[in-house]
Amino acid sequence: MKSAYRKLVLGSVMALAAVSMSASAYSESSFYYRTSKTGLIDRPSNLPPIDTGEGGGGGTGGDNTGGDNGGDESQNLDIAIQVPSPFGLTVGSFMELPLLKIGDVSGVSYRAGPDAYMPGLVVGASGAVSGLPTAAADTEYRIEVEAYKGETVLAVDSVSKTLRAPLVIDGIPDDISYSILDPFPTTGITATTHGGDSASLQWSMNGAPDWLDVISGTSGTAHLAIKAGHEAAYTSVRSIFLSAVDGEGRTASSPSFSFEALEALSCETGPVGTACPDGAIYVGDNPVTGIRIYAATEDEPGTFYVTDGVYGVPTSQDDGEPNTTAMANLSPPSRFPAANQCRLRGSVWYLPAIKELETAFRSGVGNFMASGRYWSSTSTTTLNYFSIVAASGTTQAIGPSQYYVRCVRH
Repeated sequence: MKSAYRKLVLGSVMALAAVSMSASAYSESSFYYRTSKTGLIDRPSNLPPIDTGEGGGGGTGGDNTGGDNGGDESQNLDIAIQVPSPFGLTVGSFMELPLLKIGDVSGVSYRAGPDAYMPGLVVGASGAVSGLPTAAADTEYRIEVEAYKGETVLAVDSVSKTLRAPLVIDGIPDDISYSILDPFPTTGITATTHGGDSASLQWSMNGAPDWLDVISGTSGTAHLAIKAGHEAAYTSVRSIFLSAVDGEGRTASSPSFSFEALEALSCETGPVGTACPDGAIYVGDNPVTGIRIYAATEDEPGTFYVTDGVYGVPTSQDDGEPNTTAMANLSPPSRFPAANQCRLRGSVWYLPAIKELETAFRSGVGNFMASGRYWSSTSTTTLNYFSIVAASGTTQAIGPSQYYVRCVRH
């Protein structure tokens, strides 16, 4: 009768424990336990045989009542290392895993199991495992706890984990200034990490517009992109920082970087520096006519003579288009190499008059040379042509020589 009563009590305890464990956030534990009648369930083969307590050494019969007096009945105990989910072992990070005990714990002690490998961790008096892991990153740990009484091992449980370095975001995107009509940049927008479990990283952003996404890459990387189903929209300058978490709960945050998305600027109405679809850049208005002037963003390749010896043909100081046309009408056009080079870009391009060249050169945009000279299409009464001295920005009339050419258009 006593054995049947103990079976009923233990069964109730085990059922309640099972409900408790299934409702908790703990996982990856295995149970080894025994009962007074049915023996061991999933007990490791290397543990001692079970004493079922059927008839004790000091008892009076075989009804198991003597087992209590003789002390040879098995002690009922189950243990489980409680592992939260997620959980990861991290180099230099203190950890503690409590031990769940179900059954009779009287006189029971706890120690590391014979197959344990867990440098820096210890098993406490309560069976909890705690400490600072001290092995090198990527070491395989086997956390094993053994419950024993005297010379008898009552229960064992173990958990295996890979020790990882702390998760760190060590590379972030450059500061980004993006025009929403342009393709989204493909360089300077990548973040990188080291440590943690790089295969299971999940990324997030703080401060980003709702159309911007961070996409997980390979080997702990991520990059920014326009979110699927969204379009870029104007975004004033803001600070963004990235966060990453791996599958075992390690987290990291990046320093901030700035981001802005500019509205499309009209080539016809934008400020100085506004780029046009054909590659021209707005450099300012003609100081005489008020017409907007657009310059090429680079010099023509090489240096050129303004003329091969024909002087005094073009005379306008504020509009190089008729100057260039007049040069082109003199046969052959190659007699005016600088003007002819601009016409090769297209019929709308011309060698600027001196006022236009001054406007372009002094605009602060267009990547003009810091030394040398630039030709204009304006001639002087002394049969020379005006040029700009790059080093000083001053205007000077000079005879035929090879200098830089920067073409413009209206």
